[in-house]
Amino acid sequence: MKKNSKKYQQLISSKEKNAQFEKASAAMKRVMIAKDVIEHVNVKNIKASRGAYFEGGEYPEIGETKKSKVSLQEVLPKMESCSVCALGGMFYSSIAINNKFKADVMDKRDGEIDTEVDGDDVRIKLGKFFSKHQMALIESAFEGEDYSYENDVEDMSGAKELELEVATEFCRKDGLKMDSKKAIIKIMNNIIENEGKFKP
Repeated sequence: MKKNSKKYQQLISSKEKNAQFEKASAAMKRVMIAKDVIEHVNVKNIKASRGAYFEGGEYPEIGETKKSKVSLQEVLPKMESCSVCALGGMFYSSIAINNKFKADVMDKRDGEIDTEVDGDDVRIKLGKFFSKHQMALIESAFEGEDYSYENDVEDMSGAKELELEVATEFCRKDGLKMDSKKAIIKIMNNIIENEGKFKP
């Protein structure tokens, strides 16, 4: 998938948008992240894909550098493709808006960057904006199966367990999982409509 680097730059270059994010309430930050995910999906900067937290393809290069770490926001436009799950898409957008995640420089001669990001990286970053319970529901809805333990949510008993069961069916139609792109957009729209909270 060829990403739209020009459109990506337009989406992240707004200092006004970054300033708005910093001043926004916790709930509004979650809404802004959800809206940003939809924008990046629609211009094909990211591709929704089940089972992939954040997969950026080949290691991108930024040119010779003396740095051992660089802002991942600086690297994202150089990545040819990026496949993400729902949490991965939210991670991507939180970086695009908030720019507070560092990536390792593997080779300083050509500035080859290690963009490998695992589920723990994603959940730690998103934990600043979304609760573990919310992340468990979002991931379970997108993947169509229980991801509460993956998100370290041990107590999903009672009403919460029922809520999780509802979440796993949120992106299904007639018992079948819907297209990944439709699923991620449906989840993000739900967060927007519910003022920063996912309510399956």
